[in-house]
Amino acid sequence: MAKTTAPVTKTSYLLLLICVVAIALLSYLIVSRPEPTQQECPAQNCTVAVMPKHNISEVIHFIGRVMDSYTDLAYATPTTPKFIAEEKIWEEYVVLNRTNGLLGVKIRVYDSNLTMQSIMVEGPKPLSLSGDEVVAPGVVKLNGKLNCSQDKIRVFVFFDLYCPPCLAAESKVAELKQKFSNSVSFEYKIIPTHSYDLVTKYGSNVTRALGYLLCARAQDKLDELKNCTEDAYKKHQEVPLTENELRNCVNATSLNITELDICMSSYNIDINRDWMLAETYSLVGTIQTIPAGAPIITVDCQYKAEPQYAEVAICYAHPELKECKH
Repeated sequence: MAKTTAPVTKTSYLLLLICVVAIALLSYLIVSRPEPTQQECPAQNCTVAVMPKHNISEVIHFIGRVMDSYTDLAYATPTTPKFIAEEKIWEEYVVLNRTNGLLGVKIRVYDSNLTMQSIMVEGPKPLSLSGDEVVAPGVVKLNGKLNCSQDKIRVFVFFDLYCPPCLAAESKVAELKQKFSNSVSFEYKIIPTHSYDLVTKYGSNVTRALGYLLCARAQDKLDELKNCTEDAYKKHQEVPLTENELRNCVNATSLNITELDICMSSYNIDINRDWMLAETYSLVGTIQTIPAGAPIITVDCQYKAEPQYAEVAICYAHPELKECKH
């Protein structure tokens, strides 16, 4: 007797169709799956990369403070510190300028805590961490200082007549005064730095020369007297000018002698003002390895630099100046 075939129901067709679609989809996923890359690895064999707690800007800012703490005026600016994941340390090799000599220093900082306790340097650790920071080669940003510029950018030049480095820097200052004549006002501040070394041997006549400069400044005739006294002192450096030499220079200028003599009776007031100003920039009043305070310039009362880096400081603070566009 012939075997009869069970009729295929609608439900059977539907189940068969679902199976075919499922098999096709599975095959597609298997074929189209991308090959494993070199970065992929079994979870049990993968090492999670250590991510630093602090970003690069924070570390550069901190190392800039370390640099200013570690030298009178830092020569170099931090470049790009490297993060050593295995040690969780930031490392930077910088060049500092101390007593006109270059010093290479490796600075290492624990990423977990950017504080004095976390600093490792080649050589003695700074006694304290400066609030200021190195922001460009030879330029320090002064912490918490307000902009004092007015119609023109104000550059203070801290000067001592009996400071050989000050005299050596005068040609650079003159060059800057000519280049930035339209945009920058250069103002001399007279402070005794190297002069102190001469007072013990030569007495109060040493600071008298600074008094004459201050009183000439009061009459807006500083450059006249300064040029004459500089020339006179260069003839016998390390020996201060005599009273006669000072008076000869006074007589060679257009100074009002009566006003000058009145001013000389109280010039200590002005010299103390200039000294107090220098103290606010940490130029004087602290223990230093060399006589501090001169020759130093400040820009906008917010940046300080040695005269050879003055142009860098001016252009860092004011990149919009046409004199700064090369």
